[in-house]
Amino acid sequence: MFPSSTLLNFHLGQRDQSQGEQTAEISWWPKQSTWEGSGLDVGYWSTDNEVWFQKHLKVIHNYNGLGPALCYSAAEWRNKLKYHRANKIVGRSKDVAAE
Repeated sequence: MFPSSTLLNFHLGQRDQSQGEQTAEISWWPKQSTWEGSGLDVGYWSTDNEVWFQKHLKVIHNYNGLGPALCYSAAEWRNKLKYHRANKIVGRSKDVAAE
């Protein structure tokens, strides 16, 4: 038996945030579609991925309700993961140069 989408979204930390008639889906973690194409998406779970994950998990665990929210929309996640893209491009350039 598969969990309902509501239960699955709860486990993934996803929820709808309403502002009037507009709704935005936000989450504690980036969706797969947002992760793919980011600089952290290198095809396997790297040391950098683990460092990023543990750092973000610690932020979630230590959140006291003060400061900026920890749940982000897909667009916000893309921006948060954007700086990793430069690392991915540099890494690929080094791979090509090494060949």
